[in-house]
Amino acid sequence: MPAISNSTYGAPTTVRRRIAQTKRSRAGCRTCRLRKVKCDEAPGACQRCVSTGRVCDGYDMHRLPVATGSKTIGAVKPRLPASISSNLFKAMTSDERRCFSYFQNREIPANLMFFDSALWKRLVLQMAQAEPAVYHAMIALSAVHMDTEIKDVLVLHPEVPPDSALHLFALEQLGRSYALLQQRCSSQDPQILQVTLVTCLLYTLFDMIQGQYETAYTHMQNGVRILKDVGPFKRQQDPFTANDLPVEGCLVAGFAFLDIGFIHFDFGGPPRVHLNEGQDFERTVLARQGYISSLQEGRQAYNIIASALFQFLPQAWHLSDADIAAQYHRLQPQQILLLSQTGRMLRVFEAYAAQSAGRLRAPEQQGLDMLIYHIHAFLLGLRICLVGSNRAARAAYTADFAALLAETEALMARVPDQPSVTLDLGVLPPLHLISTFCPDYRLRLQAFRLLQTWPHREGPFDSDLTVGLAMERMRKELTLMRRYDDAATASRREATDPGGD
Repeated sequence: MPAISNSTYGAPTTVRRRIAQTKRSRAGCRTCRLRKVKCDEAPGACQRCVSTGRVCDGYDMHRLPVATGSKTIGAVKPRLPASISSNLFKAMTSDERRCFSYFQNREIPANLMFFDSALWKRLVLQMAQAEPAVYHAMIALSAVHMDTEIKDVLVLHPEVPPDSALHLFALEQLGRSYALLQQRCSSQDPQILQVTLVTCLLYTLFDMIQGQYETAYTHMQNGVRILKDVGPFKRQQDPFTANDLPVEGCLVAGFAFLDIGFIHFDFGGPPRVHLNEGQDFERTVLARQGYISSLQEGRQAYNIIASALFQFLPQAWHLSDADIAAQYHRLQPQQILLLSQTGRMLRVFEAYAAQSAGRLRAPEQQGLDMLIYHIHAFLLGLRICLVGSNRAARAAYTADFAALLAETEALMARVPDQPSVTLDLGVLPPLHLISTFCPDYRLRLQAFRLLQTWPHREGPFDSDLTVGLAMERMRKELTLMRRYDDAATASRREATDPGGD
């Protein structure tokens, strides 16, 4: 009997094997989702993993909504740098991949906006592929930041319970990081010091975005206390020139900026520890040589001066005229010393800028411009800090305020992509100075407009809060001036018409 052919009119027919399609569950365990196989979702640990001798990595209690198109926040495919193993990408769930994409495309550029830093360009990404605690902290930070962007807010309200899939997912990732870090801390690996500090930094940023400043401050202080126990800080030596610094200098610089930013906040609790406390400006490379050969050599001197100024200036600015008079013998020598040191630092930075003109990479040039801009603001703040309510004395510096405002506008114009959150301090402290203390109210209003055109956060500084506080101060000043004018007018009337006729 001839074989039966499936061909029609003698033409051969290709038989296509149809693979049964089964809908993969989005609620499966992490191990099955990474393997791209169907999970039986058994409680505790799935049988598919257990029966094949694999470790079931458990279930994510909260998943992100399905991405719908390339415009979805975080939906852009990550581009892994050459220094990062592709195994990191393969080990991500789809939700984590979206958050990693956001971290790479939004978080990293935002934190490199003012200053170039290997912390964000390399260190955090490299540690994330080797350290699960760092990886999950990074994913948590990205998820909570994505949540604020979707809600169009700078920070989440700390008293409102988590109400979105992104926020719940972020908290779950944060819990994973805490648990993994606790396990990791029991090891004797010397790398644990750097792991702890990187996670501490990420936790601080996470809590700031949640609006939980006291918890953020605690994480920051824990990191500072750890750093203060390492060799160079114990010897009060410049950590950037020490040979035995057990962590990378970019990590120290990250904590230095956070430490300076939090000086304005007082949360009580244990005595505050400052990273640059005990560091002597005169022992820095900048002060000893009178010149710098790189931007990094100038950063330690800048950090010491900035830390001292952020402690001294708010104290002096908010004293009454009577308190300034009573404490002048103590405050004025500090003011003169800081003016001298800050002026010397400015001359060194300006000489370095002239010497290296056209030779610096764009990120380095931007960082140098930002440091010089900050020093201009420091000097202006020092000059007016002891004049009190003497408007005539403060009016002598109106041109300096105008120059600082023009410098701010020029810097902001060079930042085309203006992120909502960045770790470093940029334009907010100088704009706070102008909007709060400038004697010319027209310049203050221009500072308000600049703050309102770019709502964002720099470390713990918030542009919306800065505007609110400055406006309230201006309202109080105008009210007092109106009362004074009314009293003066009434006094003149009495003088010209004693009888009241």
